[in-house]
Amino acid sequence: MNVTEVSEDIHHTTVLLNLSQNLYGWGSLIIFIIGTFGNLLDIILFIHLESLNTLASSLFLLASFIGSQCVMLTATLLRIIFGLTGYDPLFSSLFLCKLRWMIGPASGAFSLTCVCLAAVDRYILARSQYRTKITLNQARLRVEELGNTVWILIEFLTYAIIFYAYLIASPNLHRNIKKKFLLCIMVILCHS
Repeated sequence: MNVTEVSEDIHHTTVLLNLSQNLYGWGSLIIFIIGTFGNLLDIILFIHLESLNTLASSLFLLASFIGSQCVMLTATLLRIIFGLTGYDPLFSSLFLCKLRWMIGPASGAFSLTCVCLAAVDRYILARSQYRTKITLNQARLRVEELGNTVWILIEFLTYAIIFYAYLIASPNLHRNIKKKFLLCIMVILCHS
């Protein structure tokens, strides 16, 4: 290979990389717009329609839509910015990077768990031998418990990442970090 062939290969690679980045950005933008429209429409309908306000599974689905929208905001929006502008906000902001990797998966897990709880409620309601069903207050309690659990996990992950960063910076802080870590565990256990 001579120099011109190498430069042509670099040029073709650059063109393909830019093309894939633009396709990824525009495709993600379309998914983001449709997903946000669908989630907001579902949230509005589930809040305003009385027939959907009385069922426990509707509350689970409403919480699922909210969790899905959080996933759209934390994961997709930042990738759209990178895909369309070439500017990566995750690279320039440590806070956004950590926020995306903490809230995105937690929101996704929350959303899927709520869908599963809605399916369990429908199953219990459909079974003739189980006459008990999840009431609306029980559903609210379960969603609150799930939200509190996700919040505690996010708080725990925040401390874990901060402690890990300090541990890398100074290995002598190991004992102090271990004490703070155990203190956090004690606080979580005492508040449960």
